[in-house]
Amino acid sequence: MEEKEKKYHEIVKAFSFWFSVFGALLLGCVMSVFYAIEVFKEDSWIIEIYKEHFVAGVGLPFAAIAAVFVVIIFKHQDGLIEIKVIGFEFKGAAGQIIMWVIVFLAEAVALKMLW
Repeated sequence: MEEKEKKYHEIVKAFSFWFSVFGALLLGCVMSVFYAIEVFKEDSWIIEIYKEHFVAGVGLPFAAIAAVFVVIIFKHQDGLIEIKVIGFEFKGAAGQIIMWVIVFLAEAVALKMLW
């Protein structure tokens, strides 16, 4: 019975990996089409917002997607993510959430420094 559970776990793991990859790609494509439609309108509100706040409108959402990719790739390569900080220990989903926050904050700081 343990062999069946292990195989089921591997299938779910692979499905969740590819589902998140294709979901993020689909989201990016839908957003790109929406923005392209808005760009070709004469009086587009979105262009004004992007001129003033490009990093907030485009950079941070894509940084969030990139952070998801980093966490998924780490989890897919080595299994569950465990983070040990002074007095705290995060395992399983908590480790993935903390890892996502750390990666996203690093990307947000990098965007702020470069912009």
